[in-house]
Amino acid sequence: MPFQRKEVVTVSVMFTPCATETAELPPGTLLLNGLYQIVEPLQQGGFAMTYVACDSLERHVVIKECFPAGVCTRTNGRVHAASPQVEKQFEELKQQFLREARAVAKLKHPHVVAVHQVFEENNTAYMALDYVAGMDLISVLEGEPERLTPAFFEATLRETLKAVRHIHSNGILHRDIAPDNIRVDGSDRITLIDFGAARARGAGAPVGEGSVTAVKDGYSPPEFYCRDEIQDFSSDLYSIAATFHHLITAEVPANSQYRVAVMAAGGTDPVALLAEGDWTCGHNVLATIDRALALNREGRLQTAEQWLKALDETPKVRPAPAKPVVLDPALVTAISKLVQDANDNLTPGIPAPTRDAGHLALAQSKRVKTKEKRWVDIVGNPVSDINEWLHQQEKLHPTSASGAAQRLAGSESRGDMALDIDQPQGTSPALPAKKSFLGSLFARVLSRTPETCPT
Repeated sequence: MPFQRKEVVTVSVMFTPCATETAELPPGTLLLNGLYQIVEPLQQGGFAMTYVACDSLERHVVIKECFPAGVCTRTNGRVHAASPQVEKQFEELKQQFLREARAVAKLKHPHVVAVHQVFEENNTAYMALDYVAGMDLISVLEGEPERLTPAFFEATLRETLKAVRHIHSNGILHRDIAPDNIRVDGSDRITLIDFGAARARGAGAPVGEGSVTAVKDGYSPPEFYCRDEIQDFSSDLYSIAATFHHLITAEVPANSQYRVAVMAAGGTDPVALLAEGDWTCGHNVLATIDRALALNREGRLQTAEQWLKALDETPKVRPAPAKPVVLDPALVTAISKLVQDANDNLTPGIPAPTRDAGHLALAQSKRVKTKEKRWVDIVGNPVSDINEWLHQQEKLHPTSASGAAQRLAGSESRGDMALDIDQPQGTSPALPAKKSFLGSLFARVLSRTPETCPT
């Protein structure tokens, strides 16, 4: 079982309206000594409020205010903990907001919103960001669905991955990627916004106490729901995959916790594979979204770079399924008849000669040949006719040669092979008590001078 359901014991701020009274800053409020003036509220999230504002040069900017729902409230413009029990928690969240905002302010990328300033005021923290023209992807889906072409999906996905690749290369996790946090202008150019839940401590570690996690049902991976689960780059990729799954199917994917529960009970994943459906989108987009949307972190695409490479390597058109082999009925009938005819002509009970028998006979013949005797003289010259050789030796050494002939006859009857070159190494034939002919002849040869040796 890849995941187990755990109780969320840390602060997991759900993407729902604040349960307490709405406490936005009223229009006209001045911040940072009059540098920014609030125009109107823009959005109220789970842990921050955003406003449209004007700067001193009358340019539109976005102001994001740290305001975690259920943890704080506002009195006379100042933000404070909702109760003494959460006062420490509110301070920790505020410091996290400032820390991550300063890290995001260092990012410079054409598809990442620019952060101009980070400051504290009203007992909370703020950041001023570029105002990005256009609309978010949810608004495109609901208001201009005709823009959602296969080319739009692939181009938008690639730009989103390039933006995420950049923030990951700087050791930052976004942790709040969803259709409402990706804006697209009239030229279909996207900008990734809303870094309120970004984490600058790098990937591959549990969230820890007092951490803000933007949990958005349908877009958040399972590890966002549990304090002890590791969040890494693939966590952001899961949210990207869920975002584009929503855009393609027009339905928010099932909550990842629900997916875990269904599959743990032996059921089928409620999020169907896009690559197996009939969607008007490139197969490379569909197939890679499926991979990034895996529940198990190890089963996902791991980096934005890997996903971009997979988009290039995966075919844009779904490969046609292999056609089943259909045999010609006439051919099947002909083969069956041949088999039947062959069976009818066989004589049962008479086995054919085996290959092993032939090999056995050949091996035996070779063994017989290896037992044939071959003779050599004392210097290793082959002796083809032993009787002729003995006759020559008798002429040269009458006494010794005669005795050698008698011993040779005796050795033949006993099987002794005194001069047999096939005699096994390390063994010696039985020698008579008297000096053998071989020893006598060897001694004579050694005792002769070159002038007296026979030719």
